[in-house]
Amino acid sequence: PASLSTQSLVHSTYEVQSFSIRSNADSVTLSPSASISSGYRMRFKSETTAVTTGGGGKGCLRWDGSVAEIKAELEAMAGIDSVTVTKEEMSSIVGGVGAGVKYYITFTGLNVRGNVPPLQIVDVGKNGCLDAHNSGGFFGQDLAPISVEQENIPFIPFYEVQTTVEIPYDAEAG
Repeated sequence: PASLSTQSLVHSTYEVQSFSIRSNADSVTLSPSASISSGYRMRFKSETTAVTTGGGGKGCLRWDGSVAEIKAELEAMAGIDSVTVTKEEMSSIVGGVGAGVKYYITFTGLNVRGNVPPLQIVDVGKNGCLDAHNSGGFFGQDLAPISVEQENIPFIPFYEVQTTVEIPYDAEAG
């Protein structure tokens, strides 16, 4: 009988999720965290980020922070053993959303192979995470909606072994 073991999951593809943090209008530029810090937390299943303090209280990541900060924070969670994180600077769209950043999280560990639950972006500028808007900058009230997207759906290749028609044989001694 066939089964999905940890060994067989080594051959699965990786799930990639992304999220972007952008201003809600092309005329608004979010305050860089290097000037006035703003932050958020991430949640995976029932775990919430709890180490970094760059964006405020424990677990608050800076909205435009480094990929190393996000990677370290996610890998500190018991349910995630390994991820890679990349970051893309997003330009504003004339007549649409403003500039910002987009992060891509690729789940590469054995504990996160196959289809994983979506990350959640929580506590944006609240519950201990800073909001530049409170210090005269642009953030919380100026954000476009933040959503997590599944960029790459993982799959496990299944192969069917070809067989031939049974060959008739006679095992009697003659």
